Amino acid sequence: MSTLVTTVPMVRNASLFNISPYLVKLMVLVTLFFVMLLSTGYAHADIFASAKTDITSATGKDSTLYLAITALSLIVALITGITTKNWFAAIGGFAASMIFISAGMKMVGLS
Repeated sequence: MSTLVTTVPMVRNASLFNISPYLVKLMVLVTLFFVMLLSTGYAHADIFASAKTDITSATGKDSTLYLAITALSLIVALITGITTKNWFAAIGGFAASMIFISAGMKMVGLS
């Protein structure tokens, strides 16, 4: 007795979203950020224009804040030098922090 065996052909699922759900989420996120980027083209107003002189005087080279940052950096360098006996690293760290502060102040227009 012979049996009739029928084979079902393998058909791929032709669904549009037959991809990883993480990839779909990533595409949605990228699209959202792209739309947000397009909508911020006109947001270039200086929100600190009225307080720019106050900010400059409070954070400039002659301010108490700059003196406090310098003193704190010097204290940290002193403690690092005493505890680790690595004075080159302590002095280098202090110099690097002062260069970073000076460069950062120039980037934001404070000096």
